[in-house]
Amino acid sequence: MTLLEHAVEMFNDYMAKTWDMLTTGLTDFMDGQVWAVMAAINSGLTAGGLALLVVFTFMGILKSTVSLTELKRPEAAVRVIARFIFAKALITYGSAFMLYIFEIIQSAVLQIRRYAGGFREASVPDEIAEALEEPSAIFDPIISILMGVSGLLAWMVIVIVSVVILVTVYGRFFRLYMYTAISPLLLSTLGGEPSQSIGIGFLKNYAAVCLEGVVITIACVIYIAIAKDPNVTVHEGDWGPLLMVLEYVLNFVLYAFILLFAVKGADRIAREMMGQ
Repeated sequence: MTLLEHAVEMFNDYMAKTWDMLTTGLTDFMDGQVWAVMAAINSGLTAGGLALLVVFTFMGILKSTVSLTELKRPEAAVRVIARFIFAKALITYGSAFMLYIFEIIQSAVLQIRRYAGGFREASVPDEIAEALEEPSAIFDPIISILMGVSGLLAWMVIVIVSVVILVTVYGRFFRLYMYTAISPLLLSTLGGEPSQSIGIGFLKNYAAVCLEGVVITIACVIYIAIAKDPNVTVHEGDWGPLLMVLEYVLNFVLYAFILLFAVKGADRIAREMMGQ
């Protein structure tokens, strides 16, 4: 197996892991062990979140009411109580609430995958495989060296792209766990009107991280569509095999970089969609 064929095979392996990771539930990763730890942390921070809720609610009352007589009005009292009950419910059932948001958006990822099908593995065309084993590439020192250099560069670039894409997807998953773990502390800010923007921003940021999965999935689907039929032009002459390999490597690396930039930009795109 040549370096180029090994690079393409490794790319397929990493992309298959990325594709599977995008459709993995928070409670399914590592047989639910990570989720159990995050849920335990969330539960442990609930008491602190409720204490902060009282503080933020009291601060909200002080800043939003001119006098205690204003608080005696039924509509003002009902608004404060309703806000407190709503925030308390979110804090108490924080992990379930965060999981519910994730599952709603995750259903879109599953729908996209169902209509798009599985990830289509890339393969080295027969013409390229034959060119890599062309006798002239073995007996001509210059062509042989250039073939080896192009294969090595392609291997390095493809491996780096594959690793960065997979790490980005894993990083998104870990951020979802972190948001879930500390949610009681941030959701407590919903108890007071002056501080509610913090809690609303927290929920919007969490939804944006969930939405990243949809953006990355669509980017993978677009990649599958544009890269499914690599253009291979057969060149004649002693340099023909080398030119054909270089052209294939350039196209493959170009599409891989397009996918990389789309995946890395998923965070920004998701936040723009959320109006942030």
